Amino acid sequence: FFFRRAMLLEGRDRQLASATAFGDAQAVEKLLVQGAYADAETEEGDRCLYVAAELGFLEVVRVLVKFGADVEHHNTNQHENTALHVACLNGHTEVAGYLIDSGAVVDALNVDQRTPLHMACLQGRRVLATYLIQRGSNIRAKDSDNQSPKDYLNLHRLPPEAEHNIGQNLISDRQLRYLYEKYDVNGDGYIDRGEVHKMYASWEHYGLILSDAEVDAAITKATGRKDGNVTFPEFSVLLLELTKL
Repeated sequence: FFFRRAMLLEGRDRQLASATAFGDAQAVEKLLVQGAYADAETEEGDRCLYVAAELGFLEVVRVLVKFGADVEHHNTNQHENTALHVACLNGHTEVAGYLIDSGAVVDALNVDQRTPLHMACLQGRRVLATYLIQRGSNIRAKDSDNQSPKDYLNLHRLPPEAEHNIGQNLISDRQLRYLYEKYDVNGDGYIDRGEVHKMYASWEHYGLILSDAEVDAAITKATGRKDGNVTFPEFSVLLLELTKL
């Protein structure tokens, strides 16, 4: 009986990791109610809260924290970052604020002695950096390279509005895979020309202004083909082409 129960709970933990990666807050809560562990890890060793924070899934973060996920945990697989570090690296201000409100240490240090503010400034995220400073983060903190958050921010010299252009911001492999699968609506393993155009049109609020012909040219340049189909390895190249300033 106890062995079967242990196997059942382990299966729910795997389902929890999967539901987290897809941002399904309802499924996450249901699994937690059924006994899944809020600090369950993915096969890569990342805790669910870390994944949700990295991808910006605020509602999933809320549910995990409600069920006891450790907001101060340092991920041993990723430079010993906390969930707050990766939320700030990827520009998820609401997630960052919720984590801080829930007890996350605003100046937690990773293995490189970087705070979440360092991570925000590494990506030139001035709006988020200002918010973190307002929440008590130390703008003068030095990392292992003797660099302060301000030093990294000065490297960008970007106007604040540039923060909202996705072409300026690096994204993780996990985010890239999530975005790719989101727009592969047919589930056929590649994004076709129509799906690329639909994806680009959804970015209108970022101020992106390529014509249909220019989008087609970007597809051809990224893939080296004229069939209009984009595989996952070609997807990151396509994003760079579509978001050049």
